[in-house]
Amino acid sequence: MGDRLQALTGPYRIRVAIYADDICAKIIANGILGLSQGLKDAVSVIKPWTDRADLHLDPSKNETITDSEITSALLKDHLEDTDIHYIAENTKPCIKWLGLWLTPHNNWRTHIDYAFGKGKRALSTLRRLLVKDWDFSPKLALLAWKTHVIPTLLYGSEIWGGTASRKWYIEKCTKLEAVFA
Repeated sequence: MGDRLQALTGPYRIRVAIYADDICAKIIANGILGLSQGLKDAVSVIKPWTDRADLHLDPSKNETITDSEITSALLKDHLEDTDIHYIAENTKPCIKWLGLWLTPHNNWRTHIDYAFGKGKRALSTLRRLLVKDWDFSPKLALLAWKTHVIPTLLYGSEIWGGTASRKWYIEKCTKLEAVFA
């Protein structure tokens, strides 16, 4: 199904990621007509596939991100009288898909900020637990760091890992390490 989606032709390009029964389709178009046509064509491929697999396309789980509020409004107006109007009704500035925060311009800062917030909460919990145990060793603290905080921070790094070389990311890591020390 992913190959069929990416092979669609029109005034748009489609990139697809599929994990189990979760589908993420990125449709790139120069205008609202191309975008709405890409959405219609994508649904015309996805819907029969879900029906054959005895799955259900839940309209409430279809989320859309666009490059601007104007595009969102135009898309909603353009799809209003179609059978896929529900796609434009659930437009958001960013979407969480399989634990990754996606934004319209592939800016991973939203995801990384979320991961660091989650990492700080894990660190806070670990510190409370370790302080209660008066005889904890540095090895135990390091193990807790490696098994709880690091995986939270690096989740999905296969996709956004190029960002890790940026100065702001390195500074965030350094500050978090200092909090743990």
